[in-house]
Amino acid sequence: MAESTTIVRNDSGIANEVLRRNVPLVVDSCHPNCVQLADKLYSKRMIPDKAWRRAKDTMSGHTIDQRISDMISVVRDSIRTDGSMFRTFTDILRTEDTLPHNRLADVLDKELI
Repeated sequence: MAESTTIVRNDSGIANEVLRRNVPLVVDSCHPNCVQLADKLYSKRMIPDKAWRRAKDTMSGHTIDQRISDMISVVRDSIRTDGSMFRTFTDILRTEDTLPHNRLADVLDKELI
């Protein structure tokens, strides 16, 4: 029987690696509205309550670049815990309905398939 080369979407290690490789694209795409995006991630339960409270406390004094870095760290932690969160992340990006967010979602989905 031949092995399938399709990557299973909920494999947290692979999903996390795809996100790690694309951090510069995530930063570029999420730069202008990372706080609003983080709010949406939290509302979809992608960011746990404890991590969200900690991030909110530290984000207020951070620069936009630090906030994006914090958001990416929390997203990667969620994906490491549950690979299906990768699909949630790309779905949320698509709801932002901006070209950079849609492009990022397309790139991430394409690499994972």
